[in-house]
Parts: sequence; C-alpha cells; structure tokens
Amino acid sequence: MVTRAESSIGALVAPLVLGVLSAGCGGGSSGGGGGAAPPTTTTLPQLSAVSPTQGPPGTRVTITGTGFAASAQGNAVFFGAAQATTIFASSATAIECEVPPGATAGTVSLSVSTAAGASNALSFSVSAQGGGPTIASLSPTAGPVGTTVTIAGTGFDPNPAANTVTFNGTPTTVGSASATQLTVPVPSGATSGVVVVTLSGGSSNGVAFTVTQSGGSGQGASGSRALDYLSAVPFTNLLIEVDSVQGAAPDAAALDRLRARIAERCNKPGGVTLLVDDTVASPGFSNWTVSQIQAFEQQHRDHYPSGNTAVLYVLYLDNGSDGDSGNSRVLGLSYSGTSFCLFKDSVQSASTLTISGPVIERAVLVHELGHNLGLVNNGVPMQTPHQDTANGAHDANTGCVMHFSVETSLVSQLLGTVPDQFDAACIADLQAAGGK
Repeated sequence: MVTRAESSIGALVAPLVLGVLSAGCGGGSSGGGGGAAPPTTTTLPQLSAVSPTQGPPGTRVTITGTGFAASAQGNAVFFGAAQATTIFASSATAIECEVPPGATAGTVSLSVSTAAGASNALSFSVSAQGGGPTIASLSPTAGPVGTTVTIAGTGFDPNPAANTVTFNGTPTTVGSASATQLTVPVPSGATSGVVVVTLSGGSSNGVAFTVTQSGGSGQGASGSRALDYLSAVPFTNLLIEVDSVQGAAPDAAALDRLRARIAERCNKPGGVTLLVDDTVASPGFSNWTVSQIQAFEQQHRDHYPSGNTAVLYVLYLDNGSDGDSGNSRVLGLSYSGTSFCLFKDSVQSASTLTISGPVIERAVLVHELGHNLGLVNNGVPMQTPHQDTANGAHDANTGCVMHFSVETSLVSQLLGTVPDQFDAACIADLQAAGGK
C-alpha cells in the first residue's frame, strides 16, 4: 500500500515582485530620511526532466529541477490547464506527483508554480485512457504456475507494491515495476482467464492468459535459469524449499552442505535461506517418471521466484527412477530450471562399508545443483573444455562433483572420498556467468 501525502492545492496567485535597484551604489544612508530598502531577489523554479514522459491520468511521475518548495503545499503542478491534486513528496530539487484526472489527452505543457512564479515548461504526453493503467501485451501468454510474465503497457506505478495484478481474480506479487512494465509470477491457484492491473486510479483492460498444467514448476529446462541463481540481478536472495515423501527424510548435514555450496558460488547479497517444508505421503510409485515428479511438485510446491527472491525446489523421493537399468540406479535428477530431486532409497543402496549414505547424499545434492547452475555446458558456457561429452553434461575430472558417476550408483566405485566440490574449471564457468 502506498501512503499518500495528498494536497488539494488551489491556484497559487503569487506575482513576481522584483526589487527596485537604486541608481547609486553607496553603502550608507543618503540623508536623514533613511536609505532605500535592500533589493528583493527571487528564484523561479526550473524544470530539467520528468519521468516517465507519458501516461494516463493516475500515472506517478517524478519531476526534477531546482527552485521547488520544500513542502508539497508550496508547489502547484500543471499538466496543461489541469492541476495535480496529489503530490506525494517534494524537495528543492524533485517533486513526485500524479497526473490529474482532468488532464487532456495528447501532448501538454508540464509546469510548476511556486510563490516565486512559474517555471519553464516540459512536454508530457497524456494517454487517452483515463483513470487506470493500460495493458498492451503479455509475454508469454501461456504457462504453468510459477512462470514469469512480463506485462507491458502504460500507467503502472514504479513502486511494485502499489500495483495489484490478478490472474483471473487470483492475486500475485509484483517482482519489478516501472511506468511501462511489470514482471510477475503466475500465482499458485491461478486459472485461465484475464490478467488485470489495478491501481488507486482504477483498473486496466483485461488480457487473456492461459494457465497450463504441464512442466511442473514452469521454469524451463535444467540449466535454463542458471543466471537467476548465479547473479545478484534481478534476485538478491535465494530460498531453498525442500519437500519429501514419508520415509525419505533429508539428512540435515547434507542440506547444510548444499546451502554452503550455494553461498560459496552464487551472488546473493541478501542471503540464502533453507526451508525444510512439507513431508507428504508417498503415492507409491516404484519407478518415478519425470511427468509424475513434475505433477507431484505442482501439487506440493509452495514457493516460486518473486520480488527479489529466487527459489530452488528440492524434492526427496522414495524408491527409484524409471531411468534405472539393472544394477545401475539414478540417484538424482535435475528435471527443470528451478527443481531437482534425490531418490533416497537409491542413495542408501549405493552406500558401502567405506562410503556412507549421507556422504553420497551430500555429493548428489551438490551435483544436481551444478546442473541447475548450468554446469557443464548445460546453460553456462565453458571457459575451457572439460565436458565429458560421452556422458552428457558432466565433467571429465573424476575429482569434480560434476563427474557422471556421482549421479548414479557407480559412485560406489570411486576411490577415496566422494567429491562434493566443483573443480577449478567449473568454478571458472560459474564466475564468468556472474557467480563467485
């Protein structure tokens, strides 16, 4: 909610009074009657810029310049003949106000008057649509819950919290905002229908959006959202949401290792938060398929990228994967741009007398994280060749956590400690893409 310092300002009638300079320039009085009064000087307001330069009534604009009154009541802002009735803030060099409801559509002269007089004029284009914002387009126009949608148009508020966006009536959180563009995620519970933006001045037109049920998290293929995790822009924070089925509880130390690796390699100045969330009944699948995993995620996942927070979803499953073959079992799978899973029973079965289940579990978590971070050559370009092309998006170095064996029961064949760190080549890739 935006708190508004509203002022209904009457026209300021304040003629400019210029002091009269005497012909002489002496410093003393000129006689017994006393000297002339000292000259009066005034400073007219001067406009230098306005942002945005266009929008319908209700658009919030910032005017910069000099000579403004420090109090809102001391300034009269005119859009053509229409005076702004809402001034949010004022200083000597900036005024934030709202395009008034009576502003005439078209290009008008924007000016500011103070007690000193009227300013120069700048051009401002008032849209014909009155009162509320206008949506011009959505991109994309379809997608599942969690999909990031860019709304283009006019009359939006640069303050994200001042815009209310709904998908067929279901509200969502605005991530970033300008006068002409909003970014929002498709909210949980959304259904197909129209997207509408509402501000204090009114509501926009509705534009159709189709909510699909495929794709689980709706965040693209594995590695496609790597930059969201690695860079501090646009997400300064990262939330790890962990769900599990009964009987496949996460190892706390393994999750701590995952969080530590993220903090080491991802630029998140706002921090990395670990949320061990839901434990739910197992549906009883003996060999999970990707579509079953995605449907399970869609049913139980609570958090999606929003505002300044990126989200990584980690799912602990029982039994095995439909990718298991003979004695070879899949231990983990990065199945979307923001999600991966770990098969707890398969991890336990891969343990040996020298390599424990928790050690394998932490390595698998970091390995699948690496896929979501775009390693190797899975969305983040290699700085030097190090991909094991025979085994897909994996590292040729057996000492790197991205070696293909870490993802399968072949991990038990590694000599010594199972790696849970990225090697120098992987770190170079991450750093080149905005990571640490």
